[in-house]
Amino acid sequence: MTKARKIEDIPGRDRLFYRVHDNALKQGGKIHPGCFKQQGEGDERGMSMDWERYSSAQDCRNRAREPRANSIVSFVKDVIGRIDGVGVFHAPTPDNQSHTNARWSDDKQTNTRVRKILFKRYRPELPSQTAWQNFHHASSK
Repeated sequence: MTKARKIEDIPGRDRLFYRVHDNALKQGGKIHPGCFKQQGEGDERGMSMDWERYSSAQDCRNRAREPRANSIVSFVKDVIGRIDGVGVFHAPTPDNQSHTNARWSDDKQTNTRVRKILFKRYRPELPSQTAWQNFHHASSK
């Protein structure tokens, strides 16, 4: 039997790392609002991220099935948590103490609104091997 991991409050200024697989990028390797999505079902549903207290951007990428095909972006916890209708929850798994979820309503209007805000507020951390040339667009926003 696996021991449950401790759930903690995430300080507002801490970064959360998010993987963006090359397959989610637009033609030309560009990040777009549709890259930011929830996955899973029920209580497990959310936009899965890794909390910097227990993970680096590189650790986050290394947990992917295809690390070289994943870019890593980050968000400040309070930047996400202050979006109307979005909750940010530390949700550790047996093999990942850093696991965190952001959740919002799945209705089309809310989903579109939240994704557009997330797109405006992400910060690039690590580009994938193929997305390098288009990765730094956020710094010019």
